[in-house]
Amino acid sequence: MAESAANAAGKKLIRVDVSSDSVCPWCFVGKRNLDKAISAVKDQFDFEIRWHPFFLNPSAPKEGVNKRDFYREKFGSRSEQILARMTDIFKGLGLEYNMEGLTGNTLDSHRLIYYAGQHGFDKQHDLVEELFLGYFTRAKYIGDREFLVESARKVGIEGAAEFLEDPNNGLKEVMEELEKYSANISGVPYFVINDQQKLSGGQPPEVYTSLGLNYNMDGLTGNTLDSHRLIYFAGQQGLDKQHELVEELFCGYMTQGKYIGDREFLLECASKVGVEGAAEFLEDPNNGLKEVNGEFERYSAHLSGVPYYVINNKQKFNGGLPPESWIRAFEVASQ
Repeated sequence: MAESAANAAGKKLIRVDVSSDSVCPWCFVGKRNLDKAISAVKDQFDFEIRWHPFFLNPSAPKEGVNKRDFYREKFGSRSEQILARMTDIFKGLGLEYNMEGLTGNTLDSHRLIYYAGQHGFDKQHDLVEELFLGYFTRAKYIGDREFLVESARKVGIEGAAEFLEDPNNGLKEVMEELEKYSANISGVPYFVINDQQKLSGGQPPEVYTSLGLNYNMDGLTGNTLDSHRLIYFAGQQGLDKQHELVEELFCGYMTQGKYIGDREFLLECASKVGVEGAAEFLEDPNNGLKEVNGEFERYSAHLSGVPYYVINNKQKFNGGLPPESWIRAFEVASQ
């Protein structure tokens, strides 16, 4: 990725800090999408990718528990739906999602990832790939010392067995990185580019198929101001109606080839969710304009990407997060 010769040739170095957990399937998806993006622009830029710890389940047992049992206990009847969704998404990556084996505490994997970083960030990046592949496609247990050492050996990291033998090696550093990079986020993967842009998730069009939707690239795209004026107007009649209107707008534009600036389409969406007076409201281009600009300035002007969520004016995260990350965020918000 980052090479001094390439830098000498004038390519700009881009640093990406990634907060991730070794048992997070969306983190693997996010890594693969990041790798594709890097491959597409590698002639223009050099990259330095640094991986940082996050614990989806800090109290997970070190000895491990059956993956399927864990998912059933955590998500109940939704576990099979989640499994089917991830199977489809991994298939889109050319991988077979494997739910066999154990899941559990990821601390040792994060200690090893830190150690790999001391040997070079390229090796760290390669190690993360090996850990994801083993856990998600070959039913390897993320807490198994033999698997961790073998993964390190595959990417040319020496001394892993000796490093992991002492449980204190890397512990302080992992906790410091957790505090520095991941303490203020509630979901992963989470990416920070050059200490400025902050992104998370990163789901390609095939995700729409896994949601039972047909992503449609036909039709027109264009200015979204009228749709935002209408969304504001719907909010004045109830936030539930506003939420339902947003769903209608997304479905129409993303799956039916509707143009987001088409007045007839906007009014039809409003009618479907019971928003009254939309035609008269949209007729005057000044209606809602001040309010939309005011909301943009208050909530969105400082952002570099969407979607962006704020829960109870405290938790802040963005990207198309899976339901399990939302559930964890709600649990934190209720404490």
